Amino acid sequence: MISVKKKVFCIVLAFITGATCLTVSALSNVMAVDAGEKNTETDRGGSLPYKNGEILVEYRDKPGSGEIAAVKNIGADISFPGAETGSDILESVALVTLPDGMSVKEALDLFSKDPAVEAVQPNYIYSASSAGGNGGIGADAGGRSPVPLLSDTTAYDQWNLDKIDATEAWDLIEELKTEGTTSGSPVTIGFLDTGVDMDHDELSPLIVKDLCVDVTSDPVDGAYPPMEEEIYGHGTQVCGVAAALNDGKGVSGVASGYDNDMVRLVVANIYDDYDPNNSTNRGASTDSLLRGIAYMSGEKVRAPIINISLSLKYIGESDAFLNNAVSRAWDNGSIIVCSAGNQGTSDPRYPGSSRQAVSVMSTSNYSNAWSNCASSFSNYANNRKISAPGSRLCSTTVGNTYATTHGTSFSSATVSGVMAMMLYVDPDLTPYKLRKYIYDTATDLYIDGFDKRTGYGNVNAYRAVAMAAGKKVSVNSRISRPVVKVKSLMKKRTTVSWSASEYANSYEIYRSASKNGKYRRIASVKGTSEKYVDKGLSSGKRYYYKVLVKGTRDDQKVKSLKSKAAYAKVK
Repeated sequence: MISVKKKVFCIVLAFITGATCLTVSALSNVMAVDAGEKNTETDRGGSLPYKNGEILVEYRDKPGSGEIAAVKNIGADISFPGAETGSDILESVALVTLPDGMSVKEALDLFSKDPAVEAVQPNYIYSASSAGGNGGIGADAGGRSPVPLLSDTTAYDQWNLDKIDATEAWDLIEELKTEGTTSGSPVTIGFLDTGVDMDHDELSPLIVKDLCVDVTSDPVDGAYPPMEEEIYGHGTQVCGVAAALNDGKGVSGVASGYDNDMVRLVVANIYDDYDPNNSTNRGASTDSLLRGIAYMSGEKVRAPIINISLSLKYIGESDAFLNNAVSRAWDNGSIIVCSAGNQGTSDPRYPGSSRQAVSVMSTSNYSNAWSNCASSFSNYANNRKISAPGSRLCSTTVGNTYATTHGTSFSSATVSGVMAMMLYVDPDLTPYKLRKYIYDTATDLYIDGFDKRTGYGNVNAYRAVAMAAGKKVSVNSRISRPVVKVKSLMKKRTTVSWSASEYANSYEIYRSASKNGKYRRIASVKGTSEKYVDKGLSSGKRYYYKVLVKGTRDDQKVKSLKSKAAYAKVK
């Protein structure tokens, strides 16, 4: 903000350059708003929800006493999201609480004219209100009723661990321990969520309780207040998918391993009640996200992995401040892993659409890896490049219980767990290498290569950990080719038959007019079929056929070479 002392300079500057300079005294003309004004507004494009009475300001340089005094001179208050985190990634960012009578729109217009200001924006709200809404946490939760604590390890079908080769990754890590080639130090995953049940049997030993805080409240004596008991359940479910103890009861997390020594969890609550008329309508503001990212990547925590299981739809304007925080955390050695969202659309969403973030889509418990394996609710797009199981998973929830749940929140937690195992074997991996290795080793699904529904495919824990450890991993995607026979029993027809494959999802039939000619695919039939009738052929002519098998083995796509040619002369 421009101080009164700069008034003469502003007038001269405006005269010389034609620019408009707004002084503090100009605020006296701002009209008061109705006392009954809603707690949230929409942005200047009329689309995204944000907090009334607050804006975010980024200064060109770290703000000093002059900028602070100028804000206070107009009756506003100023605080700094990164102040108590030991992080410098937000050193020029401020949260300005507006004086009574000033709307967000008026404040944005006013501060944007200050030459000391680099950028301004509303304090957006990442809504937790509904599963089908614009927000993320409610859409990502999808919980079911909790069930009692069980001691039977087969009580829950943890198909998700099989799909990503988690136990194979644990076996490899045990081998690396024997070789003495792992770091042996647990990796910290920082979770920005609704909190966590710190007394849950499956999570309590992993949680660094002294570091778990509530960043929605201002620091007291230089520190955020301790996190209160979670009641919502989402954060507890997310943590459970990533790391729940492998202890012979309930469920096991992706990064539990056999010894439960690979990860430590630090959780920060980023959600507060923003609707005074609805205490269950919880939201995470941009400000809370900035505080959380700065805290987790700062000197007090130094989490190399920060999991954020929420999303906000991008309409016209991006959350530039959150974008910048994700980028700066990356530069400081922390990678942001987040959920793609659960609206079943390709709409851009933040923070997943931030360039350095890893946005994770959800896959189902598929039996055909060549099919569209994406969960029906999962968002998708070309800039979302990795998937992980997210449909009907079982995880920990509040009260020392478990719940069946679904959503990209848990796909995100899965990738965070895999990255933690990678860092366990090589703590020097940079965010760039973590992301690259995750993409390079994914289990390809659906269309060959990259596709917008599943990205590079499901994260593969075994191959990712092997690459992190410098081990070469070969993937055998070939299966035996079928034996083909061809007969012509009726006019202008042939019957092509072949030996069945136990892995088959489909058989592709190719035809040529000569044995060594070009074979063109003429049909694809289900894997339960063992013959195909080719009709409308020319009598007296020979036709040559080959068959190729596409199938699923160990949850991965496999296929055969084309069979040897077989022919028949058509009647």
